[in-house]
Amino acid sequence: MISSVDIVLGIVLLMAAVHGYSKGFFRKLFTLGALLLWIVIAARYSKSISIYISQLTGFSEIVSGIVGLAVVLAALLFFAHVFSRWFAKAKLLRLWDKVGGLVIGLLEGALLTSLLLLLLALFNIPAKGPSLDKSILYKPVKNFASSVYKTFTNKGKRESFIDGLFKRKQPM
Repeated sequence: MISSVDIVLGIVLLMAAVHGYSKGFFRKLFTLGALLLWIVIAARYSKSISIYISQLTGFSEIVSGIVGLAVVLAALLFFAHVFSRWFAKAKLLRLWDKVGGLVIGLLEGALLTSLLLLLLALFNIPAKGPSLDKSILYKPVKNFASSVYKTFTNKGKRESFIDGLFKRKQPM
């Protein structure tokens, strides 16, 4: 049986797919690539970035980390937008651009939703309940970002996305 959580997650994923269709494959591909690169940078270098910006500005490490990762994300998205405009100009690929955009939009929506669910899980929101237990989509969507992270960074090691994000880097 479909739960209310499945309906909400389904609507979010459908909206992401429609958005991807409207933007096209190349724009969504470069945006998704920027987001994936940002996740890897956040997981591997967040501590170094926060220390560097903290020393530069005098902000606390937490504020510096947030500011630094926001700046990195903005820069990556800017370059993704510039490159996607170059590729999207080929009108011969219009249909494939739209269909590919739908698929990429769905993947991007799953990734962003997964990150949001992981963030909420850190604060025990939503707490376990019958809606989550009955949900078909909740567990696969929630685990999507962790699976992507493991695929691109760990090469078989058993470290979760959250562990990688908060792991302290050893000073050189």
